[in-house]
Amino acid sequence: MVYQMSCLFLRIPFLFYFVHNTFAFNQHSDFTFTPCTAQNCLSGRCEYTRCDNTLTCDGGHCSFNDCEQAHCNGGACVYRQTKLGSCNGGKCDFDHIPNVDDYCEGGACTSNGHSIPSRISHTLCA
Repeated sequence: MVYQMSCLFLRIPFLFYFVHNTFAFNQHSDFTFTPCTAQNCLSGRCEYTRCDNTLTCDGGHCSFNDCEQAHCNGGACVYRQTKLGSCNGGKCDFDHIPNVDDYCEGGACTSNGHSIPSRISHTLCA
């Protein structure tokens, strides 16, 4: 009986943590809506929407939605309907962008679910 009670008390903090994180924080998107004035996302999750200025993602998990110009320099980036984008390093996914020529400089890139080669791979394999 004592053993069963001690196991119950050990599980209570875990259950509180699980319930708190599942229902309190994940009701909305996992991204933090980032103002366009914060031009560089260094870490964490950033979501930019309808920004006219140049944005940079140096190490975070970034989402660019309907932005003018965005550069991924080492983070994990998702581009949705962004006019000018470049992936200089990191993992980049371009969604709903008709032409991605010269966008992938040196990262691992996909466009609408299909892998696209980077310029560095052309240089090294030629």
